[in-house]
Amino acid sequence: MQRLPGHVLRFVVVDKENGGRADACNAGINASHCPYFFATDADSIVDEKALIQTFRTVLDHKDVVAIGGQIAILNGSEIRDGKVVKARLPKNSVARFQIVEYIRSFTMGRAAFSRMGSVIIVSGAFGIFQKEFVQKVGGYLTKYLTSKLAHEYTRPAAHTIGEDMELTVRLQRYIKEKKLKKKVTYVPQALCWTEVPESLKNLSKQRNRWQRGLMETLQFHRKMIFNKNYGRIGLFGLPYFFLFEFLGAYIEFLGYVSLPILFYLDVLNYTYAIWLFIFSVVYGILLSVSSIVMSAWSQKTAETDISGKTLIYFDDLKEIFILILYGILENFGYRQLTVWWRIRGTIDFFRGKQGWDKFERTNFGREVNDVKKNKYATS
Repeated sequence: MQRLPGHVLRFVVVDKENGGRADACNAGINASHCPYFFATDADSIVDEKALIQTFRTVLDHKDVVAIGGQIAILNGSEIRDGKVVKARLPKNSVARFQIVEYIRSFTMGRAAFSRMGSVIIVSGAFGIFQKEFVQKVGGYLTKYLTSKLAHEYTRPAAHTIGEDMELTVRLQRYIKEKKLKKKVTYVPQALCWTEVPESLKNLSKQRNRWQRGLMETLQFHRKMIFNKNYGRIGLFGLPYFFLFEFLGAYIEFLGYVSLPILFYLDVLNYTYAIWLFIFSVVYGILLSVSSIVMSAWSQKTAETDISGKTLIYFDDLKEIFILILYGILENFGYRQLTVWWRIRGTIDFFRGKQGWDKFERTNFGREVNDVKKNKYATS
């Protein structure tokens, strides 16, 4: 217990049998007494101003039942006493490619989905939820869950490896079916640091799991896809992930495979193929580069700000130009690898594969895991 002027902060540690992350979150929700709860990962670092920035939105908009923040990559950064004291660009190329992906995904993708009221995932590393509303829909999906509503939505499944996405979609589904004036949103200024894989082997495991989690959620809530009764999330949000994240991988892979076949059969229209390649690469580069530039643009996050703040966490122009370079290079090899990993993940889903396939930690995440292994470790 730590005393502050006029306040008492009370921390309760729940020691329970290992039942997975979702079950641990449910235990924490049940033990909490506050109207809101914050869900994060053990290997993540929350920026000291992130909670204030997020709750500012919650207090200004009483209809918000779940809100996510921006996820930043801590690989290569200087960490001291559980804080990122200096953000640095990692030397590892695999991590750099992922930084470009994360910036593009959160700066443009997540922000656009939030503006359209179609957020279908609040990242597990940073999410604030209204406790009572989450309990209404049954909490995180696990084999121990007894919620009638959760079982009705996800029958016959008992659990999922994509619990964060599934819970978010279930919240959205409940809101639309009950015609409630509630919403799930996203705050780009709230920052949470996390570690990413630095080898292609470990990255493939992560992307395989993400794809299987996506497929599980699409299967559970397939009723919502292209269904006008669910508004924008039914006509835009979920269809986007179905068409581009699921079917898109197969269509793109088919394009790569068909080119040598058409060339061998001498039926390839070279002019069309070259222009299609140029436009697809230029479009991919445009998305990545514009996301990086937008993130590096200074803006005010509150009325009290004077100089403003950028969404990107690097302030060195050299590092920004390096990211722009990686935004160009990712179209030649890295993007094709991610397509293949998504296809493998879909195949493994239909084969019934389960499990997390956790990757090895190399930085802060490994330090946290080492502490967790020692039952009597103290700080």
